[in-house]
Amino acid sequence: MSYFYGKSRGIKAGEKPKITIYEKGKMLFEVLPQDVKVDTSGVIQATLKWDIISQKLPSRTVYAVVTDEKDVILYNGAKTANGGVAITKKSALLGLAEYKSAVLVGKSGSTGSSGNCVCKNYDLVWGNKIGCDERKKVVEVSKVLGVDPNWLMTVIALESNRTFSPSVDNGIGYVGLIQFGRDAAEQLKITQSQLVKMTFIEQMKYVQEYLVYVKNHFVAKKKYETLADLYLAVLYPSVSGHGKDPNLVVLSGAAYRNNPLFFKENGEWEWATKVNNKGKEIKYKKATNPDGNTYVWEIAMVAKEVYTEGLALKETAFRCIEEIVIERGNCLDTWDTVTNSRIDKLHPKIKCAVKNFINDVEKTMGIKLRIIQGYRTYAEQDVLYTQRPKVTNARGGESNHNFGLAIDVAEIKNGTIDWEEQETVLSKIAPIGKKWGLAWGGEWNSFVDKPHFEMTFGKTTRDLRNLLETYNDYTKIPL
Repeated sequence: MSYFYGKSRGIKAGEKPKITIYEKGKMLFEVLPQDVKVDTSGVIQATLKWDIISQKLPSRTVYAVVTDEKDVILYNGAKTANGGVAITKKSALLGLAEYKSAVLVGKSGSTGSSGNCVCKNYDLVWGNKIGCDERKKVVEVSKVLGVDPNWLMTVIALESNRTFSPSVDNGIGYVGLIQFGRDAAEQLKITQSQLVKMTFIEQMKYVQEYLVYVKNHFVAKKKYETLADLYLAVLYPSVSGHGKDPNLVVLSGAAYRNNPLFFKENGEWEWATKVNNKGKEIKYKKATNPDGNTYVWEIAMVAKEVYTEGLALKETAFRCIEEIVIERGNCLDTWDTVTNSRIDKLHPKIKCAVKNFINDVEKTMGIKLRIIQGYRTYAEQDVLYTQRPKVTNARGGESNHNFGLAIDVAEIKNGTIDWEEQETVLSKIAPIGKKWGLAWGGEWNSFVDKPHFEMTFGKTTRDLRNLLETYNDYTKIPL
């Protein structure tokens, strides 16, 4: 165990920065905002626990990156004179970083499990429905709420009809991850139309605010003690906190009849048919006693069933690839209007990295790059696949271009591309692309593609196709 102390210009007491520890550009672990303290002088303090990383190396050099709530870098230990801090088993080596006065106190003889796949720390029920960053956000919100993050995943699965889509609409006035009604949205000073345009991570801020509000205003003990408590906070807030009162009536009358999901008593329902609003005859569960009630125990049973269902849908394919620190840069438009228009169509998560890459190449090497291919539809990809001579092995849905996560670039001289020169130019610029977190197609074994750079966040094209089916918009795919 060791400690991080740092002081960054402009940080204020009470802020909640995040600390990420890296080694040679590879993320080792994170200290989440709720575990970081900032005192009245702006000094950042956190405890670093090393037992989650491999103990095989006798010593290593690490550095810290501190970011604020908007992911703006406040301190980057890689850019100090020392380039990091040496830590050694069974010793306490002090490393002093320039400018920000950050100090890492070296590790002192600890033992622990090996492995440094950060995403495994966020192994949750229903986890394969969302990405690592989204699971991490669920964990962060759950810590604020004081609940098991698996409970929150279960509630989101129930309310979003297992889609985990922030834009899901039930058709009767409720939207989003926990089905925000109009009144709930107004309470949060937001509109339903704004909520459905958010990403998963953005909307989780309002999930947190809503559940904190319910806990403070309706739960007598100010604590969600059971999965049922948490689900009731969404389903029927005034009853939240009564998850241990199995025979308490929650729903009756029309609310009871319109929620057959909770018909758990023997003989409580029978199949019937009706014509829906599209004129189609459908089967539905009809209450045998229209004056029946839904009890807490039935709601708890449903929640437990969905929790159990989610156990089989945990993420299993953790891709512990070597991560590169993606510097923030200035995220300015490039020299080229054509390139800027193509960047606008990329996935939002990589736009800044691509801009910074192209601007960095121009600034440091005097080379003006143009994006000659960016986002491509499945149909455009299929056309390219049939082109001869062969230029790609990928059909529609098999290329990262189809999800806005890849670009092809070329140098522009006097308004044109000299393809003979590209062989040399592209190899020279590749290290700068890697610096900004982009993988280079020139290092592929099966089909070398030197103009190609991509950032996939460990997702395969199969993962991305499945996510696109859920979110219906490649720019909304969580990464």
